[in-house]
Amino acid sequence: MIDEYYSNFEDYDDEIPNEEDIKDQYEAALETIEAVFPQLKKGGRFKNLADFYSLFVAVAALQRNDVTLPDSGKGLIGLRDALLAFSTEVDERLSDPKAKVSDPAIKYAKAIEKGVNDKSRRSARHKALTTILAKHGT
Repeated sequence: MIDEYYSNFEDYDDEIPNEEDIKDQYEAALETIEAVFPQLKKGGRFKNLADFYSLFVAVAALQRNDVTLPDSGKGLIGLRDALLAFSTEVDERLSDPKAKVSDPAIKYAKAIEKGVNDKSRRSARHKALTTILAKHGT
Protein backbone atom coordinates (compact mmCIF):
# COMPACT_ATOMS: atom_id res chain seq x y z
CA MET A 1 0.00 0.00 0.00
CA ILE A 2 2.84 2.37 0.83
CA ASP A 3 4.49 1.63 -2.52
CA GLU A 4 1.21 2.49 -4.26
CA TYR A 5 0.97 5.76 -2.32
CA TYR A 6 4.48 6.76 -3.28
CA SER A 7 3.94 5.83 -6.91
CA ASN A 8 0.89 8.10 -7.01
CA PHE A 9 2.96 11.10 -5.96
CA GLU A 10 6.47 10.37 -7.26
CA ASP A 11 5.93 12.55 -10.32
CA TYR A 12 5.39 15.59 -8.13
CA ASP A 13 8.88 15.73 -6.59
CA ASP A 14 8.36 17.72 -3.40
CA GLU A 15 4.86 19.00 -4.21
CA ILE A 16 1.56 17.30 -3.51
CA PRO A 17 -1.33 18.46 -5.66
CA ASN A 18 -3.86 20.47 -3.62
CA GLU A 19 -1.60 20.27 -0.58
CA GLU A 20 -3.15 23.30 1.10
CA ASP A 21 -6.69 21.95 0.58
CA ILE A 22 -5.63 18.61 2.03
CA LYS A 23 -4.08 20.32 5.06
CA ASP A 24 -7.23 22.39 5.56
CA GLN A 25 -9.43 19.28 5.41
CA TYR A 26 -7.16 17.47 7.86
CA GLU A 27 -7.20 20.37 10.31
CA ALA A 28 -10.98 20.83 10.02
CA ALA A 29 -11.61 17.15 10.80
CA LEU A 30 -9.19 17.23 13.72
CA GLU A 31 -10.73 20.43 15.10
CA THR A 32 -14.20 18.87 14.96
CA ILE A 33 -13.05 15.80 16.88
CA GLU A 34 -11.25 18.00 19.43
CA ALA A 35 -14.46 20.00 19.89
CA VAL A 36 -16.51 16.83 20.39
CA PHE A 37 -13.97 15.19 22.69
CA PRO A 38 -11.75 17.85 24.28
CA GLN A 39 -10.36 15.06 26.45
CA LEU A 40 -10.07 12.10 24.10
CA LYS A 41 -9.48 9.74 27.03
CA LYS A 42 -13.17 10.34 27.83
CA GLY A 43 -14.14 9.54 24.25
CA GLY A 44 -15.34 5.99 24.76
CA ARG A 45 -14.09 3.66 22.04
CA PHE A 46 -12.67 6.59 20.10
CA LYS A 47 -9.62 6.80 22.33
CA ASN A 48 -8.52 3.53 20.66
CA LEU A 49 -6.38 4.06 17.57
CA ALA A 50 -8.48 2.09 15.05
CA ASP A 51 -11.71 3.67 16.32
CA PHE A 52 -10.16 7.15 16.28
CA TYR A 53 -8.99 6.67 12.69
CA SER A 54 -12.47 5.50 11.70
CA LEU A 55 -14.02 8.56 13.32
CA PHE A 56 -11.47 10.89 11.75
CA VAL A 57 -12.05 9.53 8.25
CA ALA A 58 -15.85 9.64 8.66
CA VAL A 59 -15.74 13.26 9.87
CA ALA A 60 -13.39 14.26 7.05
CA ALA A 61 -15.55 12.52 4.43
CA LEU A 62 -18.70 14.29 5.58
CA GLN A 63 -16.95 17.64 5.69
CA ARG A 64 -15.54 17.05 2.20
CA ASN A 65 -19.15 16.52 1.06
CA ASP A 66 -20.14 19.87 2.60
CA VAL A 67 -21.84 18.42 5.67
CA THR A 68 -21.34 20.79 8.59
CA LEU A 69 -21.05 19.15 11.98
CA PRO A 70 -21.79 21.19 15.09
CA ASP A 71 -18.81 22.75 16.86
CA SER A 72 -20.55 24.32 19.83
CA GLY A 73 -23.72 24.51 21.88
CA LYS A 74 -26.51 21.97 22.06
CA GLY A 75 -25.66 20.54 18.65
CA LEU A 76 -22.16 19.66 19.81
CA ILE A 77 -23.46 18.13 23.04
CA GLY A 78 -25.98 16.09 21.04
CA LEU A 79 -23.24 14.83 18.73
CA ARG A 80 -20.98 13.92 21.67
CA ASP A 81 -23.84 12.12 23.43
CA ALA A 82 -24.72 10.23 20.25
CA LEU A 83 -21.12 9.09 19.72
CA LEU A 84 -20.75 8.03 23.35
CA ALA A 85 -24.07 6.15 23.23
CA PHE A 86 -22.93 4.46 20.02
CA SER A 87 -19.62 3.56 21.67
CA THR A 88 -21.49 2.01 24.60
CA GLU A 89 -23.73 0.05 22.24
CA VAL A 90 -20.70 -1.33 20.40
CA ASP A 91 -19.08 -2.36 23.68
CA GLU A 92 -22.33 -4.02 24.79
CA ARG A 93 -22.54 -5.94 21.53
CA LEU A 94 -18.92 -7.04 21.77
CA SER A 95 -19.45 -8.38 25.29
CA ASP A 96 -22.82 -9.98 24.45
CA PRO A 97 -23.43 -10.96 20.79
CA LYS A 98 -27.17 -11.10 21.51
CA ALA A 99 -27.40 -7.62 23.05
CA LYS A 100 -30.20 -5.51 21.58
CA VAL A 101 -28.43 -2.53 20.02
CA SER A 102 -28.83 -0.41 16.89
CA ASP A 103 -28.04 -1.80 13.45
CA PRO A 104 -25.01 0.52 12.98
CA ALA A 105 -23.61 -0.69 16.33
CA ILE A 106 -24.07 -4.33 15.29
CA LYS A 107 -22.25 -3.72 12.00
CA TYR A 108 -19.49 -1.72 13.67
CA ALA A 109 -18.97 -4.38 16.34
CA LYS A 110 -18.70 -7.10 13.68
CA ALA A 111 -16.19 -4.96 11.82
CA ILE A 112 -13.84 -4.63 14.78
CA GLU A 113 -13.93 -8.17 16.13
CA LYS A 114 -11.16 -9.36 13.82
CA GLY A 115 -8.85 -7.84 11.26
CA VAL A 116 -9.50 -4.17 11.93
CA ASN A 117 -7.28 -3.23 8.96
CA ASP A 118 -9.21 -5.28 6.41
CA LYS A 119 -10.66 -2.94 3.76
CA SER A 120 -14.21 -4.31 4.00
CA ARG A 121 -14.17 -3.96 7.79
CA ARG A 122 -12.88 -0.39 7.57
CA SER A 123 -15.64 0.34 5.09
CA ALA A 124 -18.29 -1.11 7.43
CA ARG A 125 -17.01 1.02 10.32
CA HIS A 126 -16.99 4.06 8.08
CA LYS A 127 -20.57 3.52 6.97
CA ALA A 128 -21.79 2.97 10.54
CA LEU A 129 -20.09 6.14 11.78
CA THR A 130 -21.22 8.31 8.89
CA THR A 131 -24.77 7.16 9.61
CA ILE A 132 -24.46 8.40 13.20
CA LEU A 133 -22.61 11.61 12.31
CA ALA A 134 -24.87 12.58 9.40
CA LYS A 135 -27.87 12.74 11.73
CA HIS A 136 -26.19 15.69 13.43
CA GLY A 137 -24.94 17.48 10.34
CA THR A 138 -26.44 20.21 8.23
